[in-house]
Amino acid sequence: MTAAALDTPAGRAELFRYFEPFSVLGLAVSGGPDSVAMMRLVALWRDDRLAAGLPVPDITVLTVDHGLRPGAAEEASLVARWAAEVGFRHETLAWRGEKPATGIQAAAREHRYRLLTTWAASQVPAAAIALAHTRDDQAETLLMRLARGSGPDGLAAMRTETSREGVALLRPLLDVSKAELLAFLGSIGAASIEDPSNSAMKFERVRIRAAGAARIALGLEDDALATTARRMARAVAALEAETARLLRTCLGRQPLLHCGVFDWPFDLGAPDEIRIRLLGRILRMVGGTGPGTELELAAVERLAARLDQADFAGATLGRCQLVASRGRVLICREVGRAPLQLIGLSPGDHALWDGRFRVAVAPSGEAPFGREITVCGFGAALQAAVAAAAPDLAMPAIPASALAGLPAFLADDDLLAVPSVGFQADNPAGRELAFTAEFIATT
Repeated sequence: MTAAALDTPAGRAELFRYFEPFSVLGLAVSGGPDSVAMMRLVALWRDDRLAAGLPVPDITVLTVDHGLRPGAAEEASLVARWAAEVGFRHETLAWRGEKPATGIQAAAREHRYRLLTTWAASQVPAAAIALAHTRDDQAETLLMRLARGSGPDGLAAMRTETSREGVALLRPLLDVSKAELLAFLGSIGAASIEDPSNSAMKFERVRIRAAGAARIALGLEDDALATTARRMARAVAALEAETARLLRTCLGRQPLLHCGVFDWPFDLGAPDEIRIRLLGRILRMVGGTGPGTELELAAVERLAARLDQADFAGATLGRCQLVASRGRVLICREVGRAPLQLIGLSPGDHALWDGRFRVAVAPSGEAPFGREITVCGFGAALQAAVAAAAPDLAMPAIPASALAGLPAFLADDDLLAVPSVGFQADNPAGRELAFTAEFIATT
């Protein structure tokens, strides 16, 4: 894309086509030239659409005050003034509390995304967040990940459309260079702020940026690197589609899945890359950490290789325990490493428990139930209570540690139900209510 294309309604329509499905939009604007240029371009795009009689989203400019520099609050106020000039609302999102002594850039990034996604999720309907990453940022990200030995996913770098905590993150400027944005700002006489941390050589991204001339001399230009990232993203999409297809096939032959236990399929006949991806997906599903959670690729690769060895005796990874027994490997939730969730429910309520089970309580009669119901793990003491109350109940053929990861329903100290093993107490409370626990199998 060229600076001239940014100046035309057609160019802006192409640039911001990702915004069209959303009725609420947050623009992440720090005050730096990239994000200020995005804000100014979005204002022009809005005007283009209004002139054409097309709908526009409800737009708010968001500035994160990390509390790391004395002038940050004043800079946020300046962004608010610039936002008002183009007719946008502005909110400052502040990172409160203590700051880490090391890894400050990573911590700031994590809190920035958390603040932005929390704001987006609070909107009705939920908002999308637009981020001003450029082609330069894309090239730098690819080089940083290449230095770490990243696989295809890492080398795909940043995507135009992703999600975090269920919130859509949009990066419309990935095909635009910083130089093009600076030229645009110059053409309209718009000011911006330069963050002094952008020249601090202690940060990896700054060091890579400073070596730009040297890498360009070697032919490692931003255009070529961004093209590589796009092609890697295309390859990753194909690999992920095949992994999802294989996982759906595997889910059809998992008799213990209702207990959150996955029987590893040794007869896959799939290439190593697909097997590694499949294992990662299963670990995230069984561990309850969710599809977007990152597992260390090297650790998943090592585990996938060990699974094929005849002497494999078990392992743990990603809140999961892998138990080898009689030629099988069962993957279940590791209870000891990360505590199980404890939640309260009332009749008529439903909730996500431990990131794995959709639990619900429904009244089976008209009389109100006067006690709060707690959902907790089915530990050893509760397993013994069920064995005493229902000696003829056949428990699922899974390790006791896997049983401990199932949801149990209690009222005070009274055990009411463990739906995953087919137990419901024969007492007034147990008879008055209906309990369900459905394992969420994500593909």
